Amino acid sequence: MARDDPHFRLRVPPEMKEKIEQSAAQSGRSINSEIVVRLQQSLDGAFLDMSAEGFVALIKRLEATVHTAEEMLRQQIDHNRELQRRLDEKG
Repeated sequence: MARDDPHFRLRVPPEMKEKIEQSAAQSGRSINSEIVVRLQQSLDGAFLDMSAEGFVALIKRLEATVHTAEEMLRQQIDHNRELQRRLDEKG
């Protein structure tokens, strides 16, 4: 974001401000960037489908992501074992 982007004043409860600050710190973003990212996600519809079907679809996507990550981890472990075997053979 550029410094010449429009400014927008917003009042939030102290508890919300604290949560935003914590989220920004955890994600490595500025408070402003954290708010912009979250607003953009909201406007993009990331949180629109809160129906049971929406949650089921989300869970399926998350399960697929976890499965992919597990497979990548297994491949990396196999690769590391092979590299270790080669190192052990050399000496």
